[in-house]
Amino acid sequence: MEPRHQACVHSARRLLGTVYDELVPYGVTVAGGRAGGNSFYSASHGMACDAVANFEVVLANGNIVNANKDSNTGLCFDMYPIDYADPSNPVVWGGNLFYELSSGPAVIDALVDFTDNAYKDESSSSIVYRVYLPAVLGGTILNAAIENTRATVKPRAFDGYYAVAGGYDGTTKVGTLSAVANELGSGQPAGFRIWLVASFENDARPINYAVEKFIKLNAELEKFAPSQETGLNTLCMFQPITKSIVEKGVANGGNVMGLESHISEGNGIMFLLTFVVHGREAEERALPLLTAYMQDLDDYAEKLGVNWGWCYLNYAHSSQDVISSFGEDAVEKLQAAAARYDPDSVSQRLRGSGFKLT
Repeated sequence: MEPRHQACVHSARRLLGTVYDELVPYGVTVAGGRAGGNSFYSASHGMACDAVANFEVVLANGNIVNANKDSNTGLCFDMYPIDYADPSNPVVWGGNLFYELSSGPAVIDALVDFTDNAYKDESSSSIVYRVYLPAVLGGTILNAAIENTRATVKPRAFDGYYAVAGGYDGTTKVGTLSAVANELGSGQPAGFRIWLVASFENDARPINYAVEKFIKLNAELEKFAPSQETGLNTLCMFQPITKSIVEKGVANGGNVMGLESHISEGNGIMFLLTFVVHGREAEERALPLLTAYMQDLDDYAEKLGVNWGWCYLNYAHSSQDVISSFGEDAVEKLQAAAARYDPDSVSQRLRGSGFKLT
């Protein structure tokens, strides 16, 4: 922590759970991870990238520069600290609500309603997901992860989730940010190797369709990768992308994700499909099924006229055309930065991983 500048300075590859805990004595935190850059603080502060005050960047020629609002602005954007509601008691509230699978459509309706009313309580956030993990869980679980960064217990924003019949358990609590964040991943093994992403308007129809096809997908995967032998584990997750989130990013100087053009028509949902299995052969056989599933979902959303076609880079698979989904303006901005700071395309040519402009 750098009190003089009111910035949190941390190095690359730091686990954000440790960052959260180290900031507790100062009564502040940062908009770090939960799901990539979509954090508990997204509605109130924008994506995590929108809360970055400064990047220390190693350029392709070996020079080390700082990128911020005043210097090397083309590369942007330490992180701005966020005050807890009560700095003397740095806690949040949240956890998981579990439901019978038959409650799925009602939970989806609650998610759609929450998304459209997120602006009324920007301290509350939620995601809904199904986890298929028979070898550990005995089948599929359905849950809504809900959080409030002001540590308000059961705020009205979540009334819709609590009203759904078929809820059978819950793990909500007041605790440190790291404890509540870790609760999201409880019971989930590490090592999801395949991630694919989609996005569409905040509409129950593509969400229900994704769930329906997710059930069929798992049945197909079981035919050649039986879960009791391979540890087959899939997840489908739905996260609100709201005007509150995007507007905060614009107010902080903007980013290159290109969400402004989509959000102008209304709120959206970001969909994530993940997959893990033991065994290379099973993984190679699964990939065509996974990509076909995503294409089918995109086609259905397109048919309804609600498809965004936007890809969240943090979740995307290498086969997905991520950068172009940001829109022409964003691509031009990225190309201009690359031409200025890496004119010889060293990073584009030599880096083996990641998404590239060329």
